[in-house]
Amino acid sequence: MVIIVLFMFINLTPNPRSLSNSPEVDGAPPASRRRAKSPASNHDSDSDGPSPPKDGKLEARVAAMELDVAEKEKANEAQKVKEKESAQRAEFAKLLNTRSGGTYIPPARLRAMQEAASSDKSSAEYQRLSWDALRKSITGIVNRVNIANIKMIVPELFAENLIRGRGLFARSVMKAQASSLPFTPVFAALVSIINTKLPQVGELVLTRLISQFRRSFKRNDKVCKSLLPV
Repeated sequence: MVIIVLFMFINLTPNPRSLSNSPEVDGAPPASRRRAKSPASNHDSDSDGPSPPKDGKLEARVAAMELDVAEKEKANEAQKVKEKESAQRAEFAKLLNTRSGGTYIPPARLRAMQEAASSDKSSAEYQRLSWDALRKSITGIVNRVNIANIKMIVPELFAENLIRGRGLFARSVMKAQASSLPFTPVFAALVSIINTKLPQVGELVLTRLISQFRRSFKRNDKVCKSLLPV
């Protein structure tokens, strides 16, 4: 009987562990549990603080690498520009270093070449292009002269650079006179008008005519002998 009473008393007494683990004790909220901080969280909390000073060698190395890359890009661009200029010069030499009238250049391509060569007016390519343009202009004007339009042709000739192209003018007049003998008085009048303003041009034409006459006389040319007075 006594054993049964003791057993019932033990079952009725509350367990302190169950009271501590119960969600509510006397209406109080459960105590919050604090977990131990892991090493990672300690590391994060430490990283929030001031970082140690960095070494400047890495930044200097990165800056040096960027500078090297920029220099290489500039060198590549300069090399490309030089290659382009050399290609243009080779094209100029191929198209222009021929005898006058030996190569036909389309007008659009000629204008593009003139624009490309106009950057350096002292270059041989630009001088050759300007010389060819002057030759074509003077030759075209001389070939169009006749009795009716000589008054209009003379101002056009004076508008050209006859000081530089006096040799071109003399050659054009001599070729035109040799190909069309009936127009000899017209060409003589044209040269006399030019001689009144530019004596060096008339003197050059006279010198070349005398030299041509001497060469023809030495070759025993019949055309030359027919021009001699009887």
